Amino acid sequence: MKAVFFDIDGTLTVNNRPPHPEDAAAIRALRARGHRAFLCTARSRGYILDNLLAVGFDGLVAGAGAYVALLGGQADSLPGGPPALAATPEETVLCRRRVDADTVRRVAAHFFTLPGTCLLEGERDNYRIGPDIGCGFEALPSPDLSDAWCAAHPITKFTLYGSGLRPGTLALLEHAFTVIQHPTYAEAVLKGCSKAGGVKMVCEALSIPLADTVGFGDSLNDLDMLQAVGIGVAMGDAPDEVRTAAAFVTGTQPQAGVAQGLKRLGLI
Repeated sequence: MKAVFFDIDGTLTVNNRPPHPEDAAAIRALRARGHRAFLCTARSRGYILDNLLAVGFDGLVAGAGAYVALLGGQADSLPGGPPALAATPEETVLCRRRVDADTVRRVAAHFFTLPGTCLLEGERDNYRIGPDIGCGFEALPSPDLSDAWCAAHPITKFTLYGSGLRPGTLALLEHAFTVIQHPTYAEAVLKGCSKAGGVKMVCEALSIPLADTVGFGDSLNDLDMLQAVGIGVAMGDAPDEVRTAAAFVTGTQPQAGVAQGLKRLGLI
């Protein structure tokens, strides 16, 4: 039995479109053969869309490791019962980290003074400061957020578009976040969180050796995951640094690269 971890953006989907039909069918076939499938994304839990969850997964790592959960009946297989922070019939939470209210307010106040767009990605709700970039997030009306608002709308991470990472912005973020810079945007992930850490948490909970894990990814935020799993697979349009970290390179998302990779590994 293998545990396979899938990045979302650029791996399973592009621009919030549903996954490639061949990839969706491949993941269902993977699980039908007794393997387990997990999402492993820098997106917050609240930004994982239903059209992707409908494919069927055994768990997820969200917010680059800030939120880790098992889905459905997977908690029933935990040795000694679920070591969970919260559990429902649908979801057993293994890890939950949130940005503290003071930091949310400071970051919001900062980005209200800048051009560009800042996304506040949360466990349930998502907000934006600045122009809508097509994600459909509600505009944050003010940076004056009460403790009650922050408690009711837990934020996991920030994603930054268009304004550039100015020295003042980096100084504000670096005390609490690891900042990952991509060609057209940047992500602020809570320090101590990583996709690799989430993978290890799932595997420890389910007693799955890391040698029996596979990871698919296309981005710089996938590097630690690809290096942690037993076999790392890079998407065909991944940058050189990501391709080098992988055991092999598969096709792109439009080419159903996930299905190609699972077939090459003999998992479907």
